[in-house]
Amino acid sequence: SGKPWHHIEYRPYGGYITIQAGSQQYILAVHHGASASMINEKGDLKKLQNIYPDAECYLMGHNHFLGSWKNMVRSYNIHNDKKPVDKVVHLVRTGSFLEWADYSQRKLYPPQPTGSAILKLYTDQHLMAVDDSDKIGHGVFLKNS
Repeated sequence: SGKPWHHIEYRPYGGYITIQAGSQQYILAVHHGASASMINEKGDLKKLQNIYPDAECYLMGHNHFLGSWKNMVRSYNIHNDKKPVDKVVHLVRTGSFLEWADYSQRKLYPPQPTGSAILKLYTDQHLMAVDDSDKIGHGVFLKNS
């Protein structure tokens, strides 16, 4: 069909993905998603976070919602005098490239912006940013600070 993202294989199950960006390694958790809930867009992302607790970014689609949130999580590093370690994690609903489909209208799902979140991974420091500003994004962009 000529669209650059159509070569991506559909995978119904989730899992970890690690990405090496320059000297930095990022751990993502991904899942297609299952719920069409537009009331609680973060609900399934929280489930994903519980299943894959070591990720620093959680990405999910399915309901066509485009949005992102940051959360702080605390863990304890047994190799660092058992001191608490706080880190930022990103929760991302990845959006869609579909227009307001007939089935969505029949089920009273509201129309959603067309596009996807853009994940920016820095290559020289461990820093991640998510842009969900209704842009059409393709892939992962690596950025030097």
